[in-house]
Amino acid sequence: MKNKIETILHYLIIITTTLAIGSYFIPSFNSLGGNGIECFKYFTTDSNVLAILASLFCLISKYKNKEYKWVKVFQFIATISVTLTFLTVVFFLSPMNAIKDGIKGYFLFFSNEIFVLHFSTPVLSIIALLLSNNKYNKNICLYSLLPTLLYSIIYLINVAIIGIWNDWYGFTFGGQYNLIPIVLLVMYGFTYLIAFIEYKINNKIVTKIS
Repeated sequence: MKNKIETILHYLIIITTTLAIGSYFIPSFNSLGGNGIECFKYFTTDSNVLAILASLFCLISKYKNKEYKWVKVFQFIATISVTLTFLTVVFFLSPMNAIKDGIKGYFLFFSNEIFVLHFSTPVLSIIALLLSNNKYNKNICLYSLLPTLLYSIIYLINVAIIGIWNDWYGFTFGGQYNLIPIVLLVMYGFTYLIAFIEYKINNKIVTKIS
C-alpha cells in the first residue's frame, strides 16, 4: 500500500508540476514567474524541475524493479530544494509582500500555478521521500547544498556583478552588497538545517518500519 501511494505521488508531482511550469509558455497566461524561458531564472522553477526529474527517476527505478543509489541521493537533494522554496516563501517572501500589500500580499505567492510550485509539489515531495524507505548517511546534508550553492553564484553574478537581473529575492536588501556574505551564510546554514532535519526524520521513520 505504501509503495502504491508513493508511486501515485510521483505521478502527481510530474503531471501537476509540468503543467504549472508549462503555463509560463502560454502567451496569454498572466503569471508571477515570468514568461517562457525567463521562468528558469527563478530558483522556484529550477527546484521544481529537480522535483520532476527525481519523481521520474524514482518511477523508472520502480518500473525496472532496481534500486539505484544515485536516484536516492537525487531524490533527497531535489526534496530539500523544493522544501527550501516552500519555507522561503512562507517565512521570507510572503511576509515581505504582506508588509506592502497586507494579507492579500501574503497569499499572492500561493495563487494559481505557483500554488503548485510553492506548496503542493514541496509537500508531495516530502511525503514521497518519507514513504520511499531510503536510508541516508549524514553526508547527504552536504550534497543537498549543491543546488543552493550553484544558484546563489549565478544569481549574485547576474545581480551584483553583471547587473542584468533585479534582486527580486531581496538578498542584497536594496543594493547593500556588503551584506552578501552574511546572507550567504544564513542561506547555506538554513538549507543545511532543513536537510539535517529531513535526514533525521526520514531515517527515524525508516528505522521504525524496518
